[in-house]
Amino acid sequence: MATFAVGRTYFQLTYADVDLTMPGVDPRVFLGEATLEDGSQVLVFQDTISYVTHGSRLELPEEREDIAV
Repeated sequence: MATFAVGRTYFQLTYADVDLTMPGVDPRVFLGEATLEDGSQVLVFQDTISYVTHGSRLELPEEREDIAV
C-alpha cells in the first residue's frame, strides 16, 4: 500500500464513461486513517475547497454535511 502524508494534496482520477475516454482529475487532501463501525480501516480524503475554508473535517467539533470526505 502507498504511504500518504497527512495534509498533503493528492489527485483522484475518474472517468465519465466506460470507455475511459473522458478523464477528470480532482484534488483531495489526505486527512489520515479512520476506523469504521465494523472495525475496518479506511483512508480519509477531503475536497480541497472545504479543507482550505474550514480545515480538516476530522478536527471539526460538529457534523458538517456540506464537507465532502
